[in-house]
Amino acid sequence: NMWGKYGPAGMLVEKGIPSVPTSDTSQDKYMPYVVNDITAFFTLLVGIYFPSVT
Repeated sequence: NMWGKYGPAGMLVEKGIPSVPTSDTSQDKYMPYVVNDITAFFTLLVGIYFPSVT
């Protein structure tokens, strides 16, 4: 769990911090989460999958 305890069933995951609107940027394709996901997937392919099938 993110905060070390279980909440009631059906409750949305939140931490009680008010949300802040983000500024509108036109370069959303360079978001770090997407780049991190692609990097992790590529590392798994090169480091684990390809050596095991060759």
